[in-house]
Amino acid sequence: TRWQKGGSIQTQCFVSRDYGKTYLLNVMSGTVLINGSPPSQLPRSILDHPLYKRTFANRNFEVVEDGGFLVTCTPVFDRHYRFLELSGDLQVLEADPNTGETMELLGSAGDWTGTLPSRLRSMHSHWLLRDRNIVLVRGIGFNDRDVSFVIVTGTPDRGVKCVDKHLQQKNIEQLQNLLDEMDTLVICRSKAMDVLAKFEDRRFIHPLRNCQSQLRFFLPRYNLTFQSRNGALHCQEIVGYKLLPEQYVNGTFRGIMQYLVLGRDVGKSSKTVILFPQGVVR
Repeated sequence: TRWQKGGSIQTQCFVSRDYGKTYLLNVMSGTVLINGSPPSQLPRSILDHPLYKRTFANRNFEVVEDGGFLVTCTPVFDRHYRFLELSGDLQVLEADPNTGETMELLGSAGDWTGTLPSRLRSMHSHWLLRDRNIVLVRGIGFNDRDVSFVIVTGTPDRGVKCVDKHLQQKNIEQLQNLLDEMDTLVICRSKAMDVLAKFEDRRFIHPLRNCQSQLRFFLPRYNLTFQSRNGALHCQEIVGYKLLPEQYVNGTFRGIMQYLVLGRDVGKSSKTVILFPQGVVR
């Protein structure tokens, strides 16, 4: 940022322009004006709003008024934020000054969430890009920008896309170009779901279908994935093991029903692995 003298050579005021804003500094009085207005902080009505507290915690920002919005004076982790509180509703916009992309923060309890799994609603934030017809599902904190899922809103047949770990820091353009290669979250009512539901709550089982129409079941709370292949569910994390057809161990775990029984693949040893959840067993 370059500062230039404003007015005559004897002036004590300096002007700078950056990120679409004009900064005026009087070095004698210490006064700073941004687009002609002094900076202030966010009002209590915004700071106490549940959506703001969920996303920004106890953080406050220096802001100036711009078209009814309160806009952050300087970039925050390379983004500008705009806030508008009206009749109890809070609108939050995040703008990337490098790309010009602007997205809107959505509430996690609105009607738009529809049939989203509970985990996607309660453990993420949701940012709408209206021009692209997509919602980015990120971490709850405003500066946690890794994208875990992409919800395609313009075409209902494309649904909710699961972003692999190594792609979660890609930019918006790159993610949108990869949508057709990503697994899609689907609604699944099958015997496989019934078996897995003995171990994990159905709300936290994510059935995913890839572009070859192959189905897998991801259990994020346990970091377990079961791939449907040749009529069996193969565990990706415990290589060489699959769920056995018989999931009841007779007379061994009296009163305990929350477990999964895995056996070796065909042609290998008959060794059995039994998985229990860590913590309280119901």
